[in-house]
Formats: sequence, C-alpha cells, structure tokens
Amino acid sequence: MNSQEFAHLFDKHPVLNQLENEVIAGKTRIGIQNCIGSAKSITIAHVLKNLQRSQLIICDDLEQAENMYSDMEVFANHNLVFLWKDSFRKSFNLTHSDNNKIQSNANVLEAISDIEHPKIVVTYPEAITEKIINQDELKKSKLTFRVGEEVDLDFLIELLNEYHFYREDFVYEPGQFSIRGGIIDLFSYANDLPIRLELFGRTIESIREFDPVSQLSTKTLVRGTVVPNVSESVQTQEGTHILNYLGKKTIVFSTDLPKALAKIEKGLEKVHSQETEEHNPTNIFFKLSEIIHQIGANSVIEFGSQYHYRPSIKLKFDQAPQVPINKNFNLLIDTFKSLEEQGYKPLIFSESPKQIERLESIFDDLNAGYQLQPVYKSLSKGFIDHSLKVAAYTEHQIFNRYYLAKSGRSVSASGAISLKELQNLNPGDFVVHIDHGIGQFKGLQRIEMAGKIQDAIRIEYKNNDLLYVNIASLYKISKYKGNSGNPPKINKLGGDAWTNLKRKTKAQVKDIAKDLIKLYAKRKSEKGFQFHPDTYLQTELEASFLYEDTPDQAKATEDFKKDMESPNPMDRLICGDVGLVKQRLQFELLSKQ
Repeated sequence: MNSQEFAHLFDKHPVLNQLENEVIAGKTRIGIQNCIGSAKSITIAHVLKNLQRSQLIICDDLEQAENMYSDMEVFANHNLVFLWKDSFRKSFNLTHSDNNKIQSNANVLEAISDIEHPKIVVTYPEAITEKIINQDELKKSKLTFRVGEEVDLDFLIELLNEYHFYREDFVYEPGQFSIRGGIIDLFSYANDLPIRLELFGRTIESIREFDPVSQLSTKTLVRGTVVPNVSESVQTQEGTHILNYLGKKTIVFSTDLPKALAKIEKGLEKVHSQETEEHNPTNIFFKLSEIIHQIGANSVIEFGSQYHYRPSIKLKFDQAPQVPINKNFNLLIDTFKSLEEQGYKPLIFSESPKQIERLESIFDDLNAGYQLQPVYKSLSKGFIDHSLKVAAYTEHQIFNRYYLAKSGRSVSASGAISLKELQNLNPGDFVVHIDHGIGQFKGLQRIEMAGKIQDAIRIEYKNNDLLYVNIASLYKISKYKGNSGNPPKINKLGGDAWTNLKRKTKAQVKDIAKDLIKLYAKRKSEKGFQFHPDTYLQTELEASFLYEDTPDQAKATEDFKKDMESPNPMDRLICGDVGLVKQRLQFELLSKQ
C-alpha cells in the first residue's frame, strides 16, 4: 500500500464527511476532538481535496510546523504545500535575522502568488506575527527578464541598490549582483541558485541558472525573475498578513490556538522591550488584536479540547495513539496479531527500506510468522483509527528514535576554491594551480578574451611572471595549505620544477602502490578471523539508535561488516568529522564479536 491508497481509506470516514458537510453548510467555528498524531494532516488534506479552499495551519512551534509540513507532503500535492517561517534566528529576538528563513519566505511568496489553485501554508506563532510585503508591492518589486528584451544598466543598478542588493565581483549568496562586461549575475532571495544574463549590446541574448561555486550552468531559461528581501521591504511600507495571500475563503486550522495566542502576547512584550532606532517592532509585527482579527475573519477549525473561538459544533474522532512498544518486539508481534484478529489493518510507515528490512529480520529471527505491511513514507506520529480499523505505526516510535522532519537543502563541497573563498583571498596569499604550481594571488582583473571583456584571476609567479585564469577554470585553483608555518617556494611559470615535482610524486605514488599490491596480495592469501553474520540482537541494536544513518554512514557500516565477515584480514580506516558517529560505529561493530 502507498500513502495515497492509505489516504483514500479516509474518503468515507464519518467524521470527515460530517466536517465537510458542516463547512459547506456555512459553519465557521468548528472544534475537532481526539484527532491523534498524523491523522490531523489527513483531515486537512481531505478538506483541501474536497472543498478546494486554501488553508493556513497554525502549529505550536517551528518543530511541530516542520513535522506537520512533512506529513502534509505525504497526503497532499507537495507542490501546493508550503512552510512559512519567521525571519529571526531566535524566537522574538530582533538582534539577528536568519537569511535562510528569509530566502525560504521569499520563495514561498513568489510561489503562492503564481499558483491559482488552493494551497496549504503551515506556520507557527512567531511567523504569523510578522508583517510581510503586500501583493501589489511584491509584483512591483519583482524583476522579470526575458530573452530578447533590452536592459538599461544604469536603471537596473539604481533599482537593485534601492532593493538592498549589494554589488560584488561574483555572487555567492542571495541579495548580491555583479556586472562584468556583458554578463550580469543576479542572486534572487526566492531561488536556490543565481541567474546569469548574457547581453549583446543592451539585448538579453541568454538567461541561465548556474552553480555559484563551479560557475557551470545548470539550466537554460527563457525568463528569469529576481525577488528582493521581503523582510526588509516591509519595513519601508505598510505590511500585510500571510492570510491575504491565500484568498477570501481560507480555512484556518490550529493545533492549539489559545496556546499560540498566549505565546504571541508574551513574544510581543519581549520584542517591545528590545526597541531601538534600528529595530522598531511596530514596523515589523502586528498587534495581538490585529492577529486575532485576521484569523477570525476566516473559517476556523481548532483541534483539541481548548478553544479560542466558541465552536458551533464539535466533532470527535474515535482514535488512539500508537501503542508504546519500547523495542519489545514480542509485544509488537502480539499487538499486530491481536489487531488483525479484531479486523484491523496494521501498517508500518518508514522512509527507510533499511529499517523495514531490519524489522523484518527481527520478526524472522523471533519466528513471528507475521508478514509486515510497509508504507514507504515517514509520519511524525502514529495513530489507530477505530472507525476505519486501521493502525498506522511509525518505525521511529517503535525503536524510540528521534523523528527529524526532512526540510532543507543538500550541500556539496569540493577541494576546489569557491567564489566565497575567492572573495576572502587577499593579494599576496599563496594559491596552487594544478598545472603551474604555487604562485601568489594578485586579485581580479578584466581582460579581453576572444573579443569579449571577462574577469580573470591574476596569479604572479617567480620573476614577476603573470598568469591569468578565466573564472570558468576556477576549479583548477586551490588555496595553499602548508603545515610548516614558513612561506612556500614560488614556482617559475613555464619552468620544470613543478612538472618534475609532479612527476617525482607520481613515481613515489607508483612505488607505494606496488608495495601495497604486494601487501594486499599477501593479506589475501592469509587466513583471518571470520565474524558471523548479523544476529537478531545485532539487528535490534542497530535499529534502536536514536538517529537515522546518513547514506555515507550506512555505506561505511555495510563495508565494514563485509570485511569482518570475510575470511581475509581486513584493512579499513574510517575518517569523519568530530562527533559521535565513529564511536557509534565502533560500538556497533564490537557487538558482532
């Protein structure tokens, strides 16, 4: 069964059908009791699908909002689900803004402005308290570029300065722009990657999205848009509420509205005590009364037993939380068998096939005689619905592991110098070119190459010889890292020293390789201690760790086990950042003995 098939089981749920009918009948104040765990997200997704009205979900805090957002992506179209965050690193603290959150919000505003379909925005008290740029101003401030259009550079620079964009030699984070001859790079707050406009005279010849580290294009565009910092923009004008982006018939869901409003009231007292000339809370936050008015102007559905608005009707689910197992797998087997005997359908939710395999292995070792029914999606909290006789169990609750909602971007890194590091290089710093050796960085310089003015990195070698490296060949350069504390010897451009050094190094590497081949040939012929395959206890131990393995951690563990279970002596070294992972791996492998 997949997640959508599971959600379809609720299409004929009596409480959901009654909720749907009450909303259609015009009820605007509804209370929902005993809706457990991730069943809340199924309820909200059902309302979206059948009533086609946008929804704002107010959670208790950021962590709960991330969990709800993750659940909503399982049961609703992920393209219509958004997470709206506050703009600061700490709750109601004006001292430090969070650029990642600001970038995320700009992305959300641009997306929901362009989507005509009903959508879901998940948020929390700190975020709904902030004023945001209104829709008209967002449209005016959004810069759109199309292939074939002309660009007035002077006007563009003036406009970007007005929107608080900063001019740099190369862009590497949102809010930056650069102009190098006929090339304009722009890093919007609403995009993960910057765009590059290539001009022929004043006409846009091409628009490409590119990686700021490698400078390589990732996508060719017909149109490019740039959105300013929506947090700074609102401080210069009258702001609006996120609800105004969702339309007139928005339904507001809340997990605990009285708690959320109490948190807002306390937070506003805190921010007004931090008022300075630079930070005026009145320009940034709504009053509590204004927030209550904004919410109250819409239909409000409150989960729980405590309500801010007196409900005209209360609906009650017949649900229960997932039964605590505490890694007692005999109890889990008995529970699943008992549920099936009573006509229930027990399901295991997990995004990790590895965890499902571990659980199946444990069941086999215990001779459970029971076939698991997995759903390869992750939920924040399991529940049992007695009306439909379905039991949704989460593997992280079975193993008492932490649940981490997956939100955020993956970051790649390489040994090559990045644009950000290039910006931090000072003239005189030592760098290494893979083909020419060690030289001194002398800054950036515009030179004519193939009839075009382009930026190049200037490197000085022995006898004041100069090398100009096109920015597209940035990957060939790395910052010099020595451990002696003494300045390195600068190579001569075109000389034999660097070539000879590379040749000698290659020869030494070959000698080492030969010795290693002999060593490994001898090792292969030797008989080592062969460890037994994983047992039930080993599998249970691994499954009980609080955090999910990353792909690299899982691969390292698997490779180590293969070595240990091989009859040959093993030779493997694990390297990693400071933390508990290596100790955990050591403990995990020791348990095989």
